[in-house]
Amino acid sequence: QDSLTQAKIDGSVEDADLFENYIKPYFEGKFRSMHRGDSFTIDGPAGKLEFQCVEIDSVEEDGDSACVVVDDTTIECEGD
Repeated sequence: QDSLTQAKIDGSVEDADLFENYIKPYFEGKFRSMHRGDSFTIDGPAGKLEFQCVEIDSVEEDGDSACVVVDDTTIECEGD
C-alpha cells in the first residue's frame, strides 16, 4: 500500500480542515498519479490552496518514481 505526504505551501486554513475540505475531495474516487515534488492547487471552501507532494513511501521501498493515489492510499497532510 502506498503512503503519500502532502504539505500545504500557502494559505491560511487550519490544518485540521485541510484533509476533509481539500485533500480528501481532490483524491476521493479518482486515480491520480503523483511524483515527489509535484505541486498542485485545490479550490476549496476557503479558496485556492497550493499543496506539494513531499514524500511517497513506496518510492523508497520499490524504487519507483511515482505512485497512483487511490482510495486506499494513506495520505498524510502537514502544515507549512
